[in-house]
Amino acid sequence: MKIIHNIYAIDKTIGGPIFSMKLIAEAQAAMGHEVTVVSGQSLGHDRPISFDTNVKLILIPSYTKYRYMFNWSSIVKKEIGIPDVIHTYGVWTYHNLAAYGFSIKYNIAHIVAPCGMLYKEARTKSSIIKNIVWKTYQKNILKSTKCFHAKSSQESNSLLSLFPDNKVQVIPNPLVLDDRDNGDKNNFSFIDNYIADKRVLLYIGRLVKRKGIEDLINVWDQNALSFPDWCVVIVGDDEKKGYLKTMLDQLEKCKNINYIDFENKKSKKSNPNLIITGSLYGKQKDAIFKRASIFINPSNFENFGMTIAEAFSYSLPAIISKNTPWTKIEDKKCGWFLNENNKNLDIVFKTALALDAPHLKKMGRNGLQVVKHLKKDNIAKQIIMLYEKYS
Repeated sequence: MKIIHNIYAIDKTIGGPIFSMKLIAEAQAAMGHEVTVVSGQSLGHDRPISFDTNVKLILIPSYTKYRYMFNWSSIVKKEIGIPDVIHTYGVWTYHNLAAYGFSIKYNIAHIVAPCGMLYKEARTKSSIIKNIVWKTYQKNILKSTKCFHAKSSQESNSLLSLFPDNKVQVIPNPLVLDDRDNGDKNNFSFIDNYIADKRVLLYIGRLVKRKGIEDLINVWDQNALSFPDWCVVIVGDDEKKGYLKTMLDQLEKCKNINYIDFENKKSKKSNPNLIITGSLYGKQKDAIFKRASIFINPSNFENFGMTIAEAFSYSLPAIISKNTPWTKIEDKKCGWFLNENNKNLDIVFKTALALDAPHLKKMGRNGLQVVKHLKKDNIAKQIIMLYEKYS
């Protein structure tokens, strides 16, 4: 099968959508399919990820926030020919419109994975521009898609509320579950001297307000003295949108947090109990997952929660919001739920951080069982079956 994975950018800062697409594309290529990734490229700004050599990559220069790409159709036709299916990730930008036109012209199945961008909460951001795009063409494009690829049942429900006559298939994001027990958990020369023997409460994700990081900082300030053997590590960046400054201003006012911000070389005191690393990828991200004892994501909402799934794959118990697809973690005894607006975060903190290492490891092993079915080969096969159904 000839497959195009179509996305607006392959910048590392995009997070979940690009990394899950990479795993799907590479697994499908390993199965023998002819797989091409077509992506916009904002010249001088993107930090692109790499793909296995059996995945063809076409980068088309893109311009403005809308990521307009000249000659998308002619470039794709020349480089690939006519594919059997186009799998588009994300909405609102030009890649969506280009794939729609191409699919109509050549009668190709067009599968759209909105990646959480059509939730009501997401549509309120830049709402004026999105309303114009919606009325101009986006709504009609989505109504005509062969099938939506939703990452969770809650996304499926959201899509059906907008498009009750459309087909929706729920297929979660894939994970790499091999070699989690191998590798060096101490691959952090720039952090190890500060962490020493402390246990790590880990956050990985974008640094934006809706992720609940301010709540995390406030509760840690209230509890840090009671748990001197713990250190909070925050991994991520604010995509140069200014939220990191808000965090640092908050940290400066804390009475019981000694922090280091490695990305900006700003340090309050020695012997920190909170570390901000900036974004980590590859071996360093792998190492910090292996170094952690508990994962936390106090976000008020997640469409899938890729880092939550990754945490479970590293056998970490997790503290997460109920507004995620991970609704069974307390039943499976692999984590704790935060209620609305994180009002019980203080209680959960005291409960989780007081547990000994063997108890946490047992909970972590339970978490691993929750994500066993997300092996990338299994997910890639499910998506191939989706393509076959509609192509």
